[in-house]
Amino acid sequence: MGYASVLDGPGAMGGAINLVTRKPTKALEAELRGTLNLDRGADYAGYNVFALLGTKHDTWYAQASFARSIHDHWDLPGRFVATPNENGAARDFSRTQDWRVNAKVGFTPNATDEYTLSYTRQEGAKNAPLHITDSASNISLRNWSWPYWNIEGIYFLSATALGDHATLKTRAYWNKYTHLLRSWDNRLQNSQILDLSESLRLTVGGSFDWRETAQAEEYSLAAGLFSLPLINASGWNAQGRLDWIGESGTTAYASVWSRVRFPTIFERFSSQFNAADPNPALLPERATNLELGAAHRFGPVHLSAAAYYSHLNDALATIRTGTTTTPNNLNRRVNIGSADYYGIEFSVDAQITPTLKVGGNYSFIHRDFDVGAVPVGTSTRPFALTDVPGHEGFIWASWRPVPKLEFVPSVEFASDRTTVTVVSTVPPALVPNYYATGAYANVAFRIDYEVQPSVTAGIGGRNLFDQYVILTDGFPEPGRTFFASVRARY
Repeated sequence: MGYASVLDGPGAMGGAINLVTRKPTKALEAELRGTLNLDRGADYAGYNVFALLGTKHDTWYAQASFARSIHDHWDLPGRFVATPNENGAARDFSRTQDWRVNAKVGFTPNATDEYTLSYTRQEGAKNAPLHITDSASNISLRNWSWPYWNIEGIYFLSATALGDHATLKTRAYWNKYTHLLRSWDNRLQNSQILDLSESLRLTVGGSFDWRETAQAEEYSLAAGLFSLPLINASGWNAQGRLDWIGESGTTAYASVWSRVRFPTIFERFSSQFNAADPNPALLPERATNLELGAAHRFGPVHLSAAAYYSHLNDALATIRTGTTTTPNNLNRRVNIGSADYYGIEFSVDAQITPTLKVGGNYSFIHRDFDVGAVPVGTSTRPFALTDVPGHEGFIWASWRPVPKLEFVPSVEFASDRTTVTVVSTVPPALVPNYYATGAYANVAFRIDYEVQPSVTAGIGGRNLFDQYVILTDGFPEPGRTFFASVRARY
């Protein structure tokens, strides 16, 4: 402490503590250390390891080291009395981990001079234990985590004797700090929507996109290699969202946005093996969307819901080219369609008992598509929207009869959806045939067991009633399946 050199850098207004880093002293120097930590009940609580290798010669030296430390948790004393914020035993959110690597090389041309170059990198992560008796409102401000707290640096130090009475010392360094502090709404660390400082928040954004076609070529036996029209396109995007947060944690939002989608190269230029007439002039499709949503917690039950409406302009539809008297039966994509989508969705989860949690979600969607005006002399192919069911949902439960064992049954269900197959009539006429695939309910079950705090093993099965389900024409879904899994984390 006290007087500090300017070489120590900024922030030393109160002085500094001088720490001298280690240097090798022998031609070969090595060290290896390891420690296993156990908690109050002699269970695994973490470890740390350290390794060093160095060498020293008359005019130079080198050294490298590595250290890693993991504190899985630490235990509170046995006399600790549980509180609403801490139940005792292993201290909640006490896990920390980090590793550090250091490499150094030095040049010592004589007894007085030294030039050193070193590199250091350290990466760490940790949580923040909660105040054991703080109020609920204060606790909501202290649900913090540091998913990464990283430091990297390169340092050059020198000492050069200037005669018998003076020494010149220099220090040059580059440091990089990459840190993230996350503030959560709850101790589960799964929500970041709470903002206790403003009840209303408005977010807006916009962009402008454009597409430039540099080269497009086609080949046919009759004409050989020839160029297709080079047509550019552009479009704007805009969005806005208003969020409201109530004092009790109730949230609501309203959003509106309008976005464009550029047709793909396939949609514009592919002849689909002589079954389609390319259309390089396709315009971007535009979707304008409105959405309203809200969420609220009723004691142990959390409920969220949303309603939405979407309108599509310049939608792509497929027509049959040629004339009404002499059709050539080729498909051609054109911007003549419009569509309206609207629906609702909601989810709910509830902590029924300390060991039983249940939840589910449901969504409804209705879609209408209007082909619009068809160019004179052409006709539309039969057209329908595919692949999306009108109703679908998911129901699950999580039961933990003991802390390390979890049973998770679930049911996924959906109403029928439309798919399409191509039926050939008089070649080369291809007519799409639309049909419904049928509703289904897929029952699954999973059992997980925590072998130790960082390792979980599980078994389970899907489609337990071995239903025959087709979602896309010609491609059935898997029948009954089983699995075994292992998950390790550190």
